[in-house]
Amino acid sequence: MIGDKNMINWSSDFATGVNIIDEQHKELFRIGNELSLMVVKTRNQDSSEQIKEKITELMAYTRYHFSTEEKLFIIYNYKFSEEHKLQHQDFIEYMNSFEFSNNVNEQLLNIKRLVNYIAKWIFTHIHDSDMKFVTTLSDKNIKELSN
Repeated sequence: MIGDKNMINWSSDFATGVNIIDEQHKELFRIGNELSLMVVKTRNQDSSEQIKEKITELMAYTRYHFSTEEKLFIIYNYKFSEEHKLQHQDFIEYMNSFEFSNNVNEQLLNIKRLVNYIAKWIFTHIHDSDMKFVTTLSDKNIKELSN
């Protein structure tokens, strides 16, 4: 998935119709794309500290976003919340397990794998789990989140 362009591009296919979720997803895409571009452009150890900082930023915002979604689960009594929260937890655990290598080539390969994992996970999670959640909101005629 890593090439000369973004990790994953925002399109209307990712829009849930819930503004707070869509805006946070766009921010996750922005951070993820910055990380992806850093990886594409780096060829040496000198960039590793910047990449680490970007991964840290992505993790912090991801936690914030997951917290927002999980609060909505409670507010709207989402019946599949435990399953959805487990997916969030698995993603965080995967990200936390990432380790940097002292070998530049190995490190770049590991980071590329991480970025590919993130891109695939985001794509699948939004299209499956998040859409399932917002469909439940729509079924309950909850409109205030979309304004």
